[in-house]
Amino acid sequence: TSECDVITSVDVLKDWIDEAIRAGAVAIHTQTTSERYLNAELVGLALCVDPSRVGYVSLQGSNGAAALAALAPLLSNAAVLKIGYDVKATVVALARYGLEVQPVDDVLLISFVLQGVTQSGSLEDVAARKLGRTLTPYKGVVGTGKSAIAFGEVPVDTAAKYMGERVECIMRLHKLLKPELALQGV
Repeated sequence: TSECDVITSVDVLKDWIDEAIRAGAVAIHTQTTSERYLNAELVGLALCVDPSRVGYVSLQGSNGAAALAALAPLLSNAAVLKIGYDVKATVVALARYGLEVQPVDDVLLISFVLQGVTQSGSLEDVAARKLGRTLTPYKGVVGTGKSAIAFGEVPVDTAAKYMGERVECIMRLHKLLKPELALQGV
């Protein structure tokens, strides 16, 4: 598991964006205020250029709008593949802020094509099955019952660790599963 850098300034974020453009691909994962992403607000975004290079930017507060503005050219750059898991939620969440995300590869869809729908398609299950990784569950971060908090209330370092492990697994799964599609002629 890689350490997740907390990206606290737009200048540092621009360095990450430049790195993603040079790499030609970046895994992204967003977290919103609700699992009902159609009406939810963005809380944060994690990036992974390489499994050893993981970062998280909080999109709350005064830095959020500037971070989203800096991310816009990367997210719409046709020369940079954006890799996600159940990427529709990320695309819809970002579209609410006027951001277009393309082109995309969805590791969930790749997994379904390769495995079929006979096995669970959750990121946790696919990471366990394919990578031998146990991911921190969402409820392990926000709590349960009356003690549960919104993701936006989670301390930034905790949010970064949670999001970082997810986006790293998304990148690792893509590197593992995408070649299998080619081998199967898909």
